[in-house]
Amino acid sequence: MSNKPKWFEVGSQLIGEVSGVAMQLADQLSDLSLDSKTSVQCSILHYVQCLMASADANREGKHAIALSLTRQSVEALTLIECGFLKDRSLSSELVTAWVQGSKSSGAIRKRLSQNVWQHYSKSLWSQGWGEYFGEFCSSIQPYAHYSRELQGWQLEVIDNATLEDCGSITLNMKFGFDTYDSNKATRITLIHILLSWTLGKIITNNVSQPELEHKLDELQQALEVCPELGKGQLDWAQQLWASEFTKPQEMT
Repeated sequence: MSNKPKWFEVGSQLIGEVSGVAMQLADQLSDLSLDSKTSVQCSILHYVQCLMASADANREGKHAIALSLTRQSVEALTLIECGFLKDRSLSSELVTAWVQGSKSSGAIRKRLSQNVWQHYSKSLWSQGWGEYFGEFCSSIQPYAHYSRELQGWQLEVIDNATLEDCGSITLNMKFGFDTYDSNKATRITLIHILLSWTLGKIITNNVSQPELEHKLDELQQALEVCPELGKGQLDWAQQLWASEFTKPQEMT
């Protein structure tokens, strides 16, 4: 009997579908200049290829590499979103600014927060889109470079934590080439599914896609009650802590 959570069963089916819809829609951006359209298409390819490579690395136990690649997919979302904006004049302006190098991704996100995101539907746990997206991006920012936070994802927990007489906690971990940790793998898979939900919502907030929107709503319901996200009570940065205190259990 499968004990896979609903967010996994629903979300794993949507990863490829959301990416496919994004690629199809980008091919139809005939109102953008050729340079702008090509840049949006390239950003989607980068998102997809990094996500695929991240999933491969995750399955191989290269969890730190998987997380680094996931951050690349997150970064690609800004240009993808600009390409799909309902306001086509603003879409052309922002994509052109990105292509010409006159606006950074951070400056573009600031413009989106001022002019676009307040019109989006509520995100997880009824958060405004700006609040949700800002927290999500900030939580994955430490993995832009090789940091102590990222290094923690190289370690495999091999036994439950023990509380010593002095009050300290001992963690038994190993590092090396064979460090697959099923807890870490599951959490990264959850981030991949959450990332796909995020791209899907960016699309459906700007382009009518009723069938996709229905599936995203089903996934949202599963994400909002999943214990791995603390049912909305867990800080995004805590979700990406590397250290855990129990030996991983395989998900069958």
